[in-house]
Amino acid sequence: MPNLIEKIRDLPELATFLELLEKAELLTSLERDRNCTVFAPNDAAFASAPADILAEYYKRFYNTRMLLSHHIVVGVFLHGDLLALEKRDLPSTANTSLRVTDNYGIARVAGAKLIVEDMSVDNGVLHVIDRVLLPSQLLS
Repeated sequence: MPNLIEKIRDLPELATFLELLEKAELLTSLERDRNCTVFAPNDAAFASAPADILAEYYKRFYNTRMLLSHHIVVGVFLHGDLLALEKRDLPSTANTSLRVTDNYGIARVAGAKLIVEDMSVDNGVLHVIDRVLLPSQLLS
């Protein structure tokens, strides 16, 4: 079974996410860390995100790393697990919170819809989401 990075590499629609993981020096940790859930925005999500806000994240290493870490939580959370956590916050590895909601049986994380869910990998689970999750700490 592939690890998180191998799975992300296998999905062409996650090219931007993969490139940013590399820039943020998160590849090694996601290859070896255990029990992680990654909410990966697809390329369309990056294309539709506000360019000026994303540019601020890309300017500095710390900001890029925080942006990407905001999409990662410790623990394995499948779609059903997320639905059971409705209206609760998941702590991200960026020390931020991701609110889980149930939208008629479809889990949303910080407002993002899971468009491909429950891709199990050797060291966790990967979900593809429809938008970039922007941590509020850097938006203020």
